Amino acid sequence: MRLSRRGREMADHANGIARAVQDEWAAHLGPRRMRNLREALAALREITDPYA
Repeated sequence: MRLSRRGREMADHANGIARAVQDEWAAHLGPRRMRNLREALAALREITDPYA
């Protein structure tokens, strides 16, 4: 699958927003708690990912 130019622009925009949110959370939580959050979310994905 290939994205159109507009699709790539939107994906880049969405990814930028996701990075900003993660940076904000990391600044608030600190490295250890952010790592714990990422691990917990990865574990939950094992039971919620429809493509697994």
